[in-house]
Amino acid sequence: EPKDANTLGNYALFLENIRHDYDQAEVYYKRTLEVEPKDANTLGNYALFLHTIRQDYDQAEAYYKRTLEVEPNHANNLGNYAVFLENIRHDYDQAEAYYKRALEVEPKDANTLGNYALFLKNIRHDYDQAEAYYKRALEADPNHANTLGNYAHFLITYRGDLKRADSLIRQAFENTAENERTKPLLAELWFYRYAHYYEEWGAEAEKELAALLNAGAKSIGWNLAPDIELARKNRHPHIEQVEAFAKALTEKA
Repeated sequence: EPKDANTLGNYALFLENIRHDYDQAEVYYKRTLEVEPKDANTLGNYALFLHTIRQDYDQAEAYYKRTLEVEPNHANNLGNYAVFLENIRHDYDQAEAYYKRALEVEPKDANTLGNYALFLKNIRHDYDQAEAYYKRALEADPNHANTLGNYAHFLITYRGDLKRADSLIRQAFENTAENERTKPLLAELWFYRYAHYYEEWGAEAEKELAALLNAGAKSIGWNLAPDIELARKNRHPHIEQVEAFAKALTEKA
């Protein structure tokens, strides 16, 4: 039985991300924090766990705050808290302040760059700035699957550049292993193929997307209205199905 906080914390992370044994992971997060109550990494990882896995938002926020008291310049925790403030609290000015703090600490954090790009697109509607941040994110990590998928979506709906988007979608698939956490991304990618690349991908995309939706894949609150509009404009042969998939993917059950 490991006693040091580092080993315990890493094991908690392993149980969460590799084994998907969430109850055991939580036991080890708590054990780590008994050994070392001020371990910023574990506090932040547990906050993210409470946020994304347990969806216990008040508890998650309490841990985000604790971790930033312990280590105010922890780039990863600043970036994760920014996402929390944006998506859960809808406190956009605060979220932006935390994105900027995270990027001051770590200007090449691909995850935060990509998330901030998404924020600039969805919340600020500043498309040129958003694109600049997508490019920075992919310079920092050319194989970051989430950024590849999000930038592809941006290119389809705001730039009409389906060719470039297609190659980014391919790259995103190449860099995504299928597991619990990646289901929403995979479902989004197959949705883009169904909606915008029907001739090439229609039948396969329909099958894959249906399977992922059956397995509980969701991107709640994701805005796919521009995709429906574009698919309609491009005379998609099954526009009702595009709409049905978009609804299944983005709405709470």
